[in-house]
Amino acid sequence: MTLRLLGACAFLFVVLSSGYGWDKKQTRSSLPAEGVIPDEVTAVKIAEAILPPVFGDEEVSKYKPYHATLREGIWTVYGTLKPNARGGTPMLSVQKIDAKVIEIWHSQ
Repeated sequence: MTLRLLGACAFLFVVLSSGYGWDKKQTRSSLPAEGVIPDEVTAVKIAEAILPPVFGDEEVSKYKPYHATLREGIWTVYGTLKPNARGGTPMLSVQKIDAKVIEIWHSQ
């Protein structure tokens, strides 16, 4: 009898708790139509936050200011080479629509 009562209480608990919160309106924000990264300024800010852990603060700082170009929904962010400098800069590709990082590299 006790086992049956315990089982019934457990069942009742599961049934009642599974419906908790169903009356509350669940909202999930959708991504903006213009994308999460709407402009060059935002793309550069994202890159300046992501690049230092990969290349180090000093390396990333050497190539400021950073710029970005948009092509087919992908922002490509790149640094600026100083006059008469050789080599490349830290770079990052990120999707405009959802800010997914596609690739990180150092150009040559």
